Amino acid sequence: MSEVWGHTASELINRELPKTSLPRMREYVGEHITWMLLDGHHDSEIVASMRKSVVDCCEVPSAISEADIKKQVRMIREKLEAAGRIQPIRPNEDRSGLSPYIVPRKDSNTAGMFPRGKVSLIAGSSGTGKTILFCHWLEDLRQGQPVLEHPAATADYRIIILDRTVDGLHQSLEHTGLDVDEVTVRAEQIGSFDGDPADILERFLYKWREELPDLVFLEGIDFAVGDMNNPKSVFQFIKKIEPVARLWGVAVVASIGSPKQKAKQEYSLARDQIIGSSAWGRVTDTLILIKEDGDARHIVIKSRTGRDEQAWFWFDEGRVVISPNCPGLESLNTKTLNVDAQRADKMQSYEEMKAEIEKFQTGRRISASGLWPHIPSKLRIQILQRLELEGLVAKITGHWTKTAAQVIEG
Repeated sequence: MSEVWGHTASELINRELPKTSLPRMREYVGEHITWMLLDGHHDSEIVASMRKSVVDCCEVPSAISEADIKKQVRMIREKLEAAGRIQPIRPNEDRSGLSPYIVPRKDSNTAGMFPRGKVSLIAGSSGTGKTILFCHWLEDLRQGQPVLEHPAATADYRIIILDRTVDGLHQSLEHTGLDVDEVTVRAEQIGSFDGDPADILERFLYKWREELPDLVFLEGIDFAVGDMNNPKSVFQFIKKIEPVARLWGVAVVASIGSPKQKAKQEYSLARDQIIGSSAWGRVTDTLILIKEDGDARHIVIKSRTGRDEQAWFWFDEGRVVISPNCPGLESLNTKTLNVDAQRADKMQSYEEMKAEIEKFQTGRRISASGLWPHIPSKLRIQILQRLELEGLVAKITGHWTKTAAQVIEG
C-alpha cells in the first residue's frame, strides 16, 4: 500500500484527530459566540452549538460547562447591544395596547379566554379530539369568526409540536372540515431533546419577530416535562414560560393529557382532572377540559375571572360540529310550538324541573332522582347540564346545587 509522508493511507483515514487545547478552545468559543450573535442567531442556538463543539473537540470538555457558555453569551450580548451592533431580544413592535384576551369577554359574567402573557391549558385523555377542536378554534380566530358565541376577534397563531410530526398533525386533521394546509404551514416540529421549552419558545418567537403571532399552541407539552407528578417541577416549568409570553405579548396554550375515568371516579374539581400533578390546573389560566360523553365530547371552560362555560362537539361525516347544547337536547333551546311528541316530552320535563328548581333557595342541594323519578336518568342529567349553562344550577363538590339564575339566551 502506498505511503504518504511515512504513513499508509489506511492509517491516515483511521487515525484520531488531535483534540483542541483548552486555551485555544476558549478563544474559539468567544470568537464564534460573537460571530453568531452578529449573524442574528438566538442565544439558545449559540449555547447548543458551542457546547457540542466543546464536547466534540476540546481536550478537557468538562472545563467549559453549558453554564459557562451561557454566561459568556450573556456578557458578549450585553457588550454588543451597548455598542449598538445588535438589537436586544424583544418584539419589533409595542404590543402593550393589544387586547388582553385573544377571545374577548362574552358579557359581564363570562371572562375572555387565553390572556396574553399567560399559559392556558387544554386537557383531555388520548383520542378525545383536543388538537382537532383547538385547531378549529384557531382557524376561526384567524378568519375573524366568533368562538363559542364570544364576540368575533381576529388573531394569528403558530403551533409548536412536541408529541408528533407535522405530517402526523396533517393526517389527524384530514377530513375534519379544515383547510389543513393553512394549519400545518403554521406548525413547527421539535424533539424532546431540543432544549428547554421556554428557550425553544423564545427562539421561535425571535424567528417570527417580523410577523409575530397572537397565540402559540404548544401541542403535547407533557412530553417535555421531567416529573409531571411533582408540583414544584410543574410550577417551575410554567413559570419559566410565562415571562417569555409576557415579553413577546403572546398567549400560550398548551395541550396535556388527562386520565380516563368513569363518571363516579371523576374529581369534583375540573382543575384537578389533569394527568400528573394537580398543579397543572392551579398555575395555568383558562382551562379547557374535554371529556367523552357518549358519541360526543363535553367541553368545560374554566376561567379565573368569570363563570364556567360548557359546550359539546362531535363528528358528523368527517366534520366537526360544535354546539352549546348537549346532543339530543338541542330542542330545549327552542320555543317553537311545532314539535313532535318526543321533543314535546323533553320540553315538558325541562320546564317541570326548571320551574321547581327556581323555587329553591340558593345553595340547596338537588336530588334529581328523588324529586323527578319519572324522568329518565339520562334526560335528567342533560336537563341539569342545560340549566347549568343557564346559570341556574352548578355542580359543587360532586352535588348539583341551586345558584342564582343568570340565563343565557340560546
